Amino acid sequence: MKFQAELTDLFCGEANYGWVHRVEFELPGNATDRQIITRGKAELGLTGLRCRRLDYGEGFELRPLGLHQVAFILPIY
Repeated sequence: MKFQAELTDLFCGEANYGWVHRVEFELPGNATDRQIITRGKAELGLTGLRCRRLDYGEGFELRPLGLHQVAFILPIY
């Protein structure tokens, strides 16, 4: 299964897209939420940072604590 992860800045608490870093990666179809998030964080260079996680059913929003940034991890169909 393919995923797209993107990291961008925030303005007034919302995704601003003043800059954006996008990556794509693949995982097996039976990957767990934890595996998806761990791989997405690694691809975006967020490994080791604690994040507040919001689950949207299909994808995830991650807000790294202490940074004015937001990451999205979504499946690609």
